[in-house]
Amino acid sequence: METSRFLSQATFGANRALIEEVTAKGFSTWIDEQIALPPTVITPLMESIWQEAFDARVAAGEDPDEIFGPYALHFNYAWWQLNMTNNDLLRQRVAMALSEILVISINSDLRDRPEAMTNYYDILINNAFGNYEDLLKEVSLTPTMGYYLSHLNNPKEIINVNIHPDENYAREIMQLFSIGLYELNNDGSHILDGAGNSIPTYDNDDIKELAQVFTGLGPGAATEWSGLTTPYFGLSFWGAEATVPMIMYPEWHDTSDKELIGGVTLPAGQDGMTDIEQAISHLFNHNNVGPFMARHFIQRLIKSNPTPGYIDRMATVFNNNGQGIRGDMGALIKAILMDPEARDCASLMAPENGQLR
Repeated sequence: METSRFLSQATFGANRALIEEVTAKGFSTWIDEQIALPPTVITPLMESIWQEAFDARVAAGEDPDEIFGPYALHFNYAWWQLNMTNNDLLRQRVAMALSEILVISINSDLRDRPEAMTNYYDILINNAFGNYEDLLKEVSLTPTMGYYLSHLNNPKEIINVNIHPDENYAREIMQLFSIGLYELNNDGSHILDGAGNSIPTYDNDDIKELAQVFTGLGPGAATEWSGLTTPYFGLSFWGAEATVPMIMYPEWHDTSDKELIGGVTLPAGQDGMTDIEQAISHLFNHNNVGPFMARHFIQRLIKSNPTPGYIDRMATVFNNNGQGIRGDMGALIKAILMDPEARDCASLMAPENGQLR
């Protein structure tokens, strides 16, 4: 029973053979082995599923030039096939959790660009046990996220023609992907001001300043069907190669100084990619990130209402994995799964315990 409960948290489900294997090895050893396994990525599987469907339609007499695809449906087929046949069970569970935090959606034009979705999901798979700062930087440069949160082809401000930077990603990377809305203690509770009110982490001016950081990003390559050999700033998502990271177009990047939260200023005249790397590093090192991300991962793996003590212990691991490294996802996930609040049965009957499935 104890192993079955553990595997319901660490995987999408287990059979008797896996339960007996993990019982014999011990939870800690099994986690270490899972972290060491090479990742099983989804893109090749989706491509093979689409090729099979394409070949079947051609064999049935359809004109190959009239067949369009693949679609989001083929991404779904590949996801289920992968998660019914893979061995890296913990990695795939964590990738799913990441996909619920660093969100994109098929409820957009991504429905017809499944190669964009599989490429994005492979980034989550590959980085599931890596460093969160590296993941945040890689996600920020994907055309998929650039399209979904609209910082692909994000221009610098040109006041006389009423062009202004898009603020969407600047807001979401703070609110959803790093620091959240309010200043936090390490246990996830709100830091209060002298009047007993929560303290916002940022305001609209901070969003405007950060939006300038993400100006100048455009397609890194053009698709074959676009007929282009070279991409350009302003090329639509349909013409952009979704599997190639965005690149900086310096003439469209705002080179003024930029004041970030906490009074940190990026100096004027910097290269655009330097601005982006320094801004993301600044957010990553904010005190909120440890408790903010710890709560998210506990909620997706273990329970919906973690205690402040649980969050505090996990935020401490995020802040320092024991070897002076911040943001070590492998260390964080292991700590979450092995924590007494995940493993002990004492709290199972508490009304606030549990997880909606």
